[in-house]
Order: sequence, then structure tokens, then C-alpha cells
Amino acid sequence: MVEFDNMKYYSAQEVAEMFNVSLRTIRRYLKAGKLEHKKFGKSTLIPEYTIKKYMESGNNADMQ
Repeated sequence: MVEFDNMKYYSAQEVAEMFNVSLRTIRRYLKAGKLEHKKFGKSTLIPEYTIKKYMESGNNADMQ
């Protein structure tokens, strides 16, 4: 987890572990636009608000 401008960002690997899915699944979701993300150099980071919004929408059920 990285904090920048009072916002928390998580790596794709961290998000995969949160949802108990593979890194490949998270990368597919990023590519499909299902999870908003930011690129910082070579790193892809997912803002905490995006994870919360995704979980609240009920879409996380299709990650299983």
C-alpha cells in the first residue's frame, strides 16, 4: 500500500490477495476497465476508493 495526497493506493497483487483471486484476474479487470487504476512509472496502482466502490456495487461476486 502506498499513500499519496491523503489517498491509499494498492498494487494489483495486494488487490488480488484481498479478493482471494489470481493476479491474472485483477489484470483482466484492469484491462476491461472494471477497476480504475493509475500508472506510476512501471507500477499499476489501484485507489482505495475504487476497491470500495467495486465491493459496494456487488460486482465482486463475479471474481469468485
